[in-house]
Amino acid sequence: MKRLIDNCKNEVIRKVSLVVWEDPSFDENAAKDLIKQWAEPINRVILWAVPFIALGALGYTWIKWSAKDEDEKEQKPFMKSAKKIIFTAIFVELGSAIFRIFGLNTN
Repeated sequence: MKRLIDNCKNEVIRKVSLVVWEDPSFDENAAKDLIKQWAEPINRVILWAVPFIALGALGYTWIKWSAKDEDEKEQKPFMKSAKKIIFTAIFVELGSAIFRIFGLNTN
């Protein structure tokens, strides 16, 4: 039994050594394909979800703002918060252009 285990262990070590030392080069195309494989679906989901999230955030902000008293409304107007949300959504939506610039989109 010990001899069988030793033979199996030696065979595994030999095969691992062949894999590790056979071709140590880096495959750039395979790495790019792997990144594209993950980045593109994530990009599509983000582009789809951001407008809905922004609308939800605008609605929540408006409800929260409308519940404030007049002094607080004057101190922090709704449009100030709305501009932040809208600009953030636009910036995130520009992620698609950024992906294209770096060549991560296959479209």
